[in-house]
Amino acid sequence: MPRWRIFPVAAPGDGRWQGRHIWPETVVEAGSAAEARLAAAAEVVDPNRPRVGNESRAVVTGFEDEKLYWVQELGDRERRRRSSRSSSDSPSC
Repeated sequence: MPRWRIFPVAAPGDGRWQGRHIWPETVVEAGSAAEARLAAAAEVVDPNRPRVGNESRAVVTGFEDEKLYWVQELGDRERRRRSSRSSSDSPSC
């Protein structure tokens, strides 16, 4: 499955952020760029956050907005580099 790099492109002062947290970069595995955006959003949404009144569980991470975040498929070389870096950084049990 392809890996996707999602990174912010809008300036921190851009009004589209609307007070959202700006994630510096994330990498996810997904079948397409659109699925990568949804996967990234699902990772940061807190399902235990209490709802107020009749509030819906709308996703408001910003990953869905192409003017806030761009999505780039990682090539084989970049994928290998990131894999070796993450495996060497992971704690050994």
